[in-house]
Amino acid sequence: YGPASDLEITANELIKTRARINELLSEQTGQPLDRVERDTLRDYWLTAEEAVEYGLISRIVERRKDL
Repeated sequence: YGPASDLEITANELIKTRARINELLSEQTGQPLDRVERDTLRDYWLTAEEAVEYGLISRIVERRKDL
């Protein structure tokens, strides 16, 4: 695992990466950053319809021919 300083560096990088991903999700979905941060703290399951409402996907494809 390495010395504590290595773990601290890794933890800080993960925190920065998580913050950037949340910023991108907020920008792309139109959701407020605080909501994205809250929703990504733990597993957050959505139905297809909820994913459309959240802004994660643009539409639901029900049949292959609809692609």
